[in-house]
Amino acid sequence: MNSTLASLNCTTPSEVYTTKEMVINQFALNNGNANWGDWCYEVDTQEESSACTKELNQWDAWVDCTDSKFETSCKEWADKEGFASTERELNEFVEKCVKVNYENLLD
Repeated sequence: MNSTLASLNCTTPSEVYTTKEMVINQFALNNGNANWGDWCYEVDTQEESSACTKELNQWDAWVDCTDSKFETSCKEWADKEGFASTERELNEFVEKCVKVNYENLLD
């Protein structure tokens, strides 16, 4: 499956409190821990808690941006190559394509 570099235009947070791998596993691949962000409340200071929460918000923005770019790229690729004859096939292809693109970011 084609890998896209569409997410390069999305700003990646600093990964001080949360890694890209954790975010991808949690939000894109649904392999994460349901309590993945709780440590923002378990840090030593309120300042750290605020910084951690800010980073998690930046990750939310990164996921939204990356999802949008991957979906657009995958739809354009499907249209160009004629991979789908129905809307259902298109949606299934795009879902798989987006997942593969996230998996490629883990490599």
